[in-house]
This record gives sequence, structure tokens and C-alpha cells, in this order.
Amino acid sequence: MNKKSFYLVAIAFSLAFAVSSCKEEGEKDNSVAVTGVTLDESLSMVVGDEETLTATVTPTGATNKAVEWSWVSEPAGNTVLIDLTPGADGKATVKAKEAGKAIVTVTAKDGSGKKASCTITITPKTTPPVLVSSVTLDAEDEEDLFVGDDITLKATVLPVEADNKEVEWSWVSVPAGDDELIELTENEDGSVTVTANAEGKAIVTATAKDGSGKKASCTVTIAMPHIPEWVDITDQKLGNPHKPFDVINETPNAASTNLPIAIWKTNDEGKKYDNVQNNADRSALFAKGWSYNQEIINGKMWQTVQLEAGLYKFYAYNSGIHNAATPPTTFIVAAIGTELPDIADLDGVKGKENFPKTKVSDTYFYSEFEFELTQQSTVSLGFVCSLLNAYGNAIVFIHGVELWKFE
Repeated sequence: MNKKSFYLVAIAFSLAFAVSSCKEEGEKDNSVAVTGVTLDESLSMVVGDEETLTATVTPTGATNKAVEWSWVSEPAGNTVLIDLTPGADGKATVKAKEAGKAIVTVTAKDGSGKKASCTITITPKTTPPVLVSSVTLDAEDEEDLFVGDDITLKATVLPVEADNKEVEWSWVSVPAGDDELIELTENEDGSVTVTANAEGKAIVTATAKDGSGKKASCTVTIAMPHIPEWVDITDQKLGNPHKPFDVINETPNAASTNLPIAIWKTNDEGKKYDNVQNNADRSALFAKGWSYNQEIINGKMWQTVQLEAGLYKFYAYNSGIHNAATPPTTFIVAAIGTELPDIADLDGVKGKENFPKTKVSDTYFYSEFEFELTQQSTVSLGFVCSLLNAYGNAIVFIHGVELWKFE
């Protein structure tokens, strides 16, 4: 290249550089750089929540207000803690996916290096506890026990989805202070066995352990065991205040002689006498008469009563006056219904269910028999008598009766 050509090239290059330099200086002068980016410094979220972050870029007239979003977990390494989705106008959507801490950063894209950060704290999603709404016991509100007995109580807790369905068992005596009245034994299935140690009253309570305050109670009344025994119900059922027997020794009680007779029924051959001639010490409640050639063929005397189901004993003490070769025959009878059967229906049927009886053939005799009722019944209790071929006296005295029940 000759010297002249070299100078021409140098001049052209210089002119081009000058033109380029003038152009760049002109553009810088017309642009507005970002001077600041702001963002909420912190945010609390629950797993599953979704929030929008908005970055504010200043000045408002900045030439390039675009921003870039990024995030990192703290400590680093969790890449699924949140979902960060950039949007328009400096906005980004954050969805919390796991519990933890994330730092979200927004940076201006104009090269100014301006940025801002927000620390997001994410907590696990929680639901309110399901509390117990009711507690019931599989027993009556009041239960009766005998000393030595036990009963198992089980609590039902609702709703079935309650978070804590356990119950706490407790008891108190009434009145308070008897710490040995009962014993509570908790079983593996959550039930409790109540053992009665002494007479008294106790309140057993099942209380929900979840703090709901729900509870249920059962009042247990404890008594000594009942030992069945024979109880005299004569006055109650027969209206007879006399005690003509020594029941323990099975002998007549001579002091009881004046048996009331007005309440007894008789048939045509059964007559009622308060006294017969000189026999003032014996109440003749059942007789044919006091004359020659009198016979009692089918005499009856009885009372009709209502008896509950149970086991009974009927006692009688009688004697007779007669001048016949055949002694008087008297049956004490209990029959279902309002009347006694005829004597012909009793012969040979001792122990028949409807007509239990004991035959009395001695001059003085104490007799008894048991009968059992399976349900409440109308029962006739009394005597069926025969005195055959009599010559003269024909009298049967009933000195007393008693009715006992085993209860």
C-alpha cells in the first residue's frame, strides 16, 4: 500500500469510529435505569396455600422494568418446596407444597443489578381436632348389685371419627368417703368391671380424655344377698291373726283356739259354729251338726285368694267328735279356681297338680302340704270332709290355719 492510500484508509476508519461513538452517547442519554426493586420481606403460608407476590420497580419511568424471579430453599437442596410461576407486571404466583422456608428473589433485567427478596415460611396444614360429642354406657342409669357380685360397664364414644376416643373411669361413694365400697378393674377392651364389696351406693363415671368434658354415669346400689326363707303371710292373705302351730317343732299351739270364722265359705254340708255345746275351747268352723244319725258326705269350707307365682305351704290343725266306726276324713286342699273339688275327686289323687292335699285321720292332727304356682292365680284354700255312718255326734273342728310363702 502506498503512503497516500494508507492515509485515506486511516481517515475513513476514524470517521466511522467517531460516528459510532456519537450514536452510543446519544442512546445513553435517552434511557432511564432501574434504581430500586421492592418486595414484601416475609410471608407466612400453609401447605396448599397460594399467594401472589408483586415486585415494585422504581422509578416508574424506568426504560426496562422487566424482572426475573428465582428462589432457593433454606437450607438449600429442597427443589419442590414451592412452585413459583412468573406473571405479567412484576407479579409471580407462589404455591406452597411442603413445610419449610424459601427465599424468593426478584432481579431487575436492565442490568442495574437491583433486586429484592422475600422469605416465605411454610407450616404444615392442620385441621381442627374432632372432639367427642357424647359418651353413653351400656347399662341402665341405675344398677342393683348384691355384695360379691360384679358388673361390666362399657362406654360408647361418638362420633366414631373422634380423634381421641379414650375414656377415664372414676367413682365416688354416696355419701362420699367410703373408699372400699367397690373396686374398678379396667379391661383390655376399654370396659371396666365393677365389683361390689359392701352395702351402699356408688356413682361410676366415664369421662372423655380429649378435653371435651363429655361423660356418662351409672349409679350402683349394693345390698346384701337375699336368702330365701319361709314367710308367714296368713294375716295378709287369709285374715287370720292366730298362730295355731309351732312351725319349727311342728306341734299345735294350744293357746290359739278362737279362730275367726266369718270369712270362710261353706257348701250345704259345711256349717260354721263358734262353739259347739261344751267345746268352748275349740272353734268349730266346720261341722254337720249335733244330733243323731247325721253324716257329712262332702262338706267344704274354704277361702278364695289371689296368689303370686311362688312356692307355698298351707298348714291346718283339726280334731273331730264322732260316735261312728269310721273316723272322720278331712283333706286340706289348694285348688286353682274359686271352689274346692268334691271329696270323690280327691280320693286316690294325692299329689295331683291342681289339688295338692294331706289326709288327716287322727283325732287331733297337725297337717301341711306345699304347692307351687308358676303364675299369679286365683286359688281356693280350705277343707273337704266326710263323716260317714255316724250315730250321734258328727263334728269336725278346724282350730287354725296358716299360709306361708318361700321368698
